[in-house]
Amino acid sequence: MTVALAFFALLVAGAQTKENRVTLQPLAIHANCGGSTRCVFDGEDLVIQIAIVNHGPKPIGFPLVYQQTRGPSIRLVDMRTKANSILRTNPVDPALENEFTQIGPSESATLAWVIKTSEIQQFGKTEIDLSAEISLGCKIEVNGRLEDFQGWDTLRIVEKPSP
Repeated sequence: MTVALAFFALLVAGAQTKENRVTLQPLAIHANCGGSTRCVFDGEDLVIQIAIVNHGPKPIGFPLVYQQTRGPSIRLVDMRTKANSILRTNPVDPALENEFTQIGPSESATLAWVIKTSEIQQFGKTEIDLSAEISLGCKIEVNGRLEDFQGWDTLRIVEKPSP
């Protein structure tokens, strides 16, 4: 019995690591900048891609249009000073929250988002080294029922090296 409890505690503790913290949910999100989790800021707006991946065995309904219009929740953290800022999301028609895009098993849907230059440079115009904590929270449709979903990922944003 003690071994079983210890094993369960390890499973629960492990559920919070970046790699598997959403394994109990049928969807996961993976953010990137041009295929990398390390984004190079060159003084221009930064385009990020957020993949919503179905790791489950059945199709999942996801409010893609709602999330694309509203945008993800993003918290930028300056890695040197630990100063942080939560970026604004857009107003959106609440009716879109109930319009679901089906994501099949082992398939994904992608939304693009822009982190503006001014949002990055609020921490200073040089020596950019930020963490971008990105999350999506919404209701998803699983087997005809609505369930809560919360997925997150982290990107690193660094300044482009000088030539």
